[in-house]
Amino acid sequence: MSSQHRKVYELVSGRKLLQTSGGSQVKANNMVIVNKDGSGNFTTISDVVAAAPNNTAANTGYFMIYVVGGVYEEYVSIAKNKQYLMIVGDGINKTIIMGIIVWLMGGLHLVLQ
Repeated sequence: MSSQHRKVYELVSGRKLLQTSGGSQVKANNMVIVNKDGSGNFTTISDVVAAAPNNTAANTGYFMIYVVGGVYEEYVSIAKNKQYLMIVGDGINKTIIMGIIVWLMGGLHLVLQ
């Protein structure tokens, strides 16, 4: 694991999910970084969700997606078979995911603004 990944993992792994009890930490078995400037593993959130493993077991830990601050103009859809994904950003008003869906007669059309 690179030093950048370790820093992010240590920052995020100390967080607790609402579902955990007894002060247990969240287990992450893999982590990828999304950064629009290309310095991460992926440049879009949709690409990393598509590349995430399917039907993972609970005991293997979460597939952690760290999204570097910025505005990501995309519609992110997570299928049912993409289980145990954790998406973490830099914070409110720092990491923003925005996409607008417009329903027109005859089908669904995506409009990004």
